[in-house]
Amino acid sequence: MQRDTKLSAAAMVAMPGAGFDGDFAGRAFGPAASTLGIAIRPADPDPDDWVLGYRGVLDDVAQRGPVLAAGISIGACAAVHWALDNPERCAGVWAALPPWTGPAGDAPAALSARISSDSVENMGLDATIAEMRDGSPAWLADELERSWRAIAARRTGSDGSALASLFRQVASFTAPTDDELAALAATGVAVVVVAATDDPVHPAAVAQHWRAASGGQFHYGTVTLEEIGMTRGAIGDSCARVWSGI
Repeated sequence: MQRDTKLSAAAMVAMPGAGFDGDFAGRAFGPAASTLGIAIRPADPDPDDWVLGYRGVLDDVAQRGPVLAAGISIGACAAVHWALDNPERCAGVWAALPPWTGPAGDAPAALSARISSDSVENMGLDATIAEMRDGSPAWLADELERSWRAIAARRTGSDGSALASLFRQVASFTAPTDDELAALAATGVAVVVVAATDDPVHPAAVAQHWRAASGGQFHYGTVTLEEIGMTRGAIGDSCARVWSGI
């Protein structure tokens, strides 16, 4: 049985994946947070240390009450790690589109981060954006360009070095291991894991593996990139649908 999550006292911290900013995370989870009647604080990735940056936001919000830690891709990993270290301050975890388990290795999302970093460093930001647009759906290309330029602007000159640094960190990041996922399940923190069934960069098999590693304690749901393309809030809505059944 899951422990009392005390949603009435919780705030949500929304953490984006690599290459996305807090604005995207806020739109992805904001409608669901509003439906739950809780405040939301989107977190921007810190290109100097994205892990420390996310943890700083989580710790800050947790000073005022239990936190519902919501993240996409790498943001989902950050949510799990923080919840494992702070179960008494965590109202629950929404982990959308988890990228891999344990060491990054050749996981598609890690390879994508390495390629993007190399491209920014070798070709420059504008050329990398143009190449990205050639192979991405229009809605995704628009979101990535806006986010990439916002992240790049965090350093003087906006030359893309901040973005390349962020991608480099992500590509070598160790995601939650099987043991850590099982340990989080044992704390009683309620966890929702949502897979995008049509996303080759974040295979649904990873989300399914996370649930299996929890001994079936994590609650599983799905969404599609097509749904996200129509409304960014589909990410949070998919988490909320599962959450409502806990």
